[in-house]
Amino acid sequence: MKRMKKNLKKLLLYLVSFCLSLELIARIDEAITKWRSSPSFETIQIKDEFGFRGVPYGRWGDIVLNKYGFNDSDDYTKEEKKRALRIICLGDSITFGTLTAPYNWVFFLKKLFAEKGVDAEVINASMPGNTFPQLVDRLEAEHIEFNPDILLIYKGFRYYMASEKDIYIPEKSFWEKGARKSTFIRKILDHQPRDPHRRLLKERKRRGIRDLIEEVTEEQLDRYRHDLMRLIRFCRDRRITVVLASFPFLVNEDNREKYIDFIYSALYFYPTISAEAYIKGIPQFNEVTREVASREKVMYVDISKGLDRTGDYFLDRSHLTPKGSKRVAKNYAEALVRYIKSLPLIPARIRDDAFPDRELFPRQ
Repeated sequence: MKRMKKNLKKLLLYLVSFCLSLELIARIDEAITKWRSSPSFETIQIKDEFGFRGVPYGRWGDIVLNKYGFNDSDDYTKEEKKRALRIICLGDSITFGTLTAPYNWVFFLKKLFAEKGVDAEVINASMPGNTFPQLVDRLEAEHIEFNPDILLIYKGFRYYMASEKDIYIPEKSFWEKGARKSTFIRKILDHQPRDPHRRLLKERKRRGIRDLIEEVTEEQLDRYRHDLMRLIRFCRDRRITVVLASFPFLVNEDNREKYIDFIYSALYFYPTISAEAYIKGIPQFNEVTREVASREKVMYVDISKGLDRTGDYFLDRSHLTPKGSKRVAKNYAEALVRYIKSLPLIPARIRDDAFPDRELFPRQ
């Protein structure tokens, strides 16, 4: 009996030592990871009543924000225009260029304008994480102070597809709450499968999601129409030319099997949407954009023109490679060149003051 107790004590001691060793290794690994990793992207963002905004002069990797918290140069001021036209670009991570800094489509649009002699300031006021309504809210409250003449907006539609209402997120058990004090156990609890589909299924299970959105509803499309009209009315009242555009997307019915993992990775953050609804929904929202632009006589640019659905142009389901951004910029530039050259369409306050007797573009 004494020998058995002694062996049990020894076994328990070994077990405790083993667990403590795992914990120590996990903490050392976490410390090394933090030391070697770059600061979190959140360090250059602040959340306020309108969503996310940039931290003035914030730095994240190769990205350095300017005095306004924009991923842009610092050679302009809010109060004074140095050029005849001022163009503001709104959007999320695609326009911001999170994955390809500094080679976003705004970067290439500036270069194209410079090559063509366009006398315009192009300001990249985008910020990842914001929804379409939040972009409009901040335009109305803050960006309007820049007195833009033209507004370009490039945004996807996941916000309108998602339905986060009445989703039950189970409260963490006593074991989970207590165990999170252990770095090793927390790593186990937080572990996600590498396979995007399994990871998505795990998240749906964790959040108790059973009923998925299988198709885009008219109510969701109407919400987008409403916000589009709010943007158009706001710009029209202030004589700002708003330019609407299609939203390029890598995955469609023809290549879905090849790129389906990109969809599963995206839906991890919007787990109530089915892959079917996501793939078929993008063209429906794009059609709403085109219809509204046509009805309201607003400029519409199909920036997906010439943007092949391949890895040459897309990093994932919607983020662009530098080559893709260059193509988007070219599509925007072609439309804007035609627009700006038609001087009667330019707001009178700009046309009369800045372009009394000359063309914007030198003849080729």
